[in-house]
This record gives sequence, C-alpha cells and structure tokens, in this order.
Amino acid sequence: MHQIREYIKENLPTLSIEMLSEYIHDTIIPHLVKGQFQVDATDGLQQYGLGKFCPSTIYCWLKLLGFKYEPRQKSYYYVDGHEKPSTVEYQNSFVK
Repeated sequence: MHQIREYIKENLPTLSIEMLSEYIHDTIIPHLVKGQFQVDATDGLQQYGLGKFCPSTIYCWLKLLGFKYEPRQKSYYYVDGHEKPSTVEYQNSFVK
C-alpha cells in the first residue's frame, strides 16, 4: 500500500489507470510473490486463480487510498508578484 501511494504521489501529474496497473503488475506483484514462490509472479498468481487486475479494481484501490480520478484541468495561479503595487492596481482596474 505504501509503495503504491508513493508511486501515485510521484507520478500524480501524468498518472493514469493504465500506468498504475502496469506498475502494480510489473513491480508490486513480483516483489510480493518473490519470497513465496519459486516461479514467476504470473504463475504464482495463477496458483490462486488470479490473472491480471482489471482497471475497475485499480480504480477502486485508488479511491480506497484516498485519491480521486478526475480529468486534468488547465489552470493558472499567481505565483510571484501578485502583491506588487502595479499588479494590485491592474487587478483593481480590471474588477471595476
């Protein structure tokens, strides 16, 4: 859970369900089953009757970890200089 959460935070601007699914299947699952099976992760999962996790399962995990999956929105925030006198004057004239 902690590894998945860290991966999500590191890749938040470009994260997709497919990207997270790939990370879980290629990194997390092999790491989890490495010590339990003498075979690769896919064979280990098949022993329990599991295959790949579907996108809806990955989405549910995202929600359980406290994340929301929303379309990316463009936005602009004042970062520097929003309190400079010239900027404040312009904002006031714009509002009027």
